[in-house]
Amino acid sequence: MTKIEILALAVRLFGIFLLITVIRGSSAFIFTLTSFDETNNIWLIVSSLVNLFFILGTLAIIKFPLTIAGKLIPKSEKQEQEQVITFDKDDIQYIGFTIIGMFMIVRALPDMFYWVIFIYKTTITINPPMILNSIDIINVIATVIEIIIGLIVLFGADGLQNMIYKIKMLGVKKVD
Repeated sequence: MTKIEILALAVRLFGIFLLITVIRGSSAFIFTLTSFDETNNIWLIVSSLVNLFFILGTLAIIKFPLTIAGKLIPKSEKQEQEQVITFDKDDIQYIGFTIIGMFMIVRALPDMFYWVIFIYKTTITINPPMILNSIDIINVIATVIEIIIGLIVLFGADGLQNMIYKIKMLGVKKVD
């Protein structure tokens, strides 16, 4: 792979991350659509256009990563002889685990900060303290589990890579 192809792959992964983030944020938008009355039509149109703009932008990033990567690489590096970079399967798998772990942590950290601040504010400022309902408790647990899995995948990429290799090799007799 050349430098521009590696950057294009990273751009496409970033586009997928953004698309998932936009879709995740759109769930609140869809709920808002159902609760708007006729007096708020202008805000509904504006927010629909902004949401559509973000979705189309992320789809463009996913569809044309090589073009975007070409714009991101400095001209001096483009003019140099393209150096081919080779990876073995283990390197690619390690990079994949690292990216997945980072994605999970980046996605879960805002939720963690939200729940910490929410629980702190509701126990300190409200007297008697507000009790979390079952949905809130499930969301807190899901956030904690997501962070734990992200940390395991991120920092345990070598261990996971070895585990997958051992699972793949189950039942295969070793030839001496």
